[in-house]
Amino acid sequence: MRLAPGSYYLVVDREVHRGGLSVGILDDALNSWQVVHNYWEGQTLAGKRTAVPLLIEEPRRVTPILSTWAPAGVSAAWVLRRITIVRVSQRLELATGHATTREVPR
Repeated sequence: MRLAPGSYYLVVDREVHRGGLSVGILDDALNSWQVVHNYWEGQTLAGKRTAVPLLIEEPRRVTPILSTWAPAGVSAAWVLRRITIVRVSQRLELATGHATTREVPR
């Protein structure tokens, strides 16, 4: 997918039961991560939906990437309900600045 310059959030709605899940955005031209976030079974986040900030400074083709991991001999188990890339409006960005990973209300 192609993203125009601006501020975005990678919103992930997930549950990890065993092992872990990595979700990120890969810059296709540079073949490098723009953002990556790891979730694991021991996290105690209040909700199951989080938003990770993503800043795109020039037009880019990007690819959402998923990977799973678990200790040797254990299968990972998780539920991924939705991944969304949301553009932040200029007004919201000026009011809030760039946040770290945060919970997103349902």
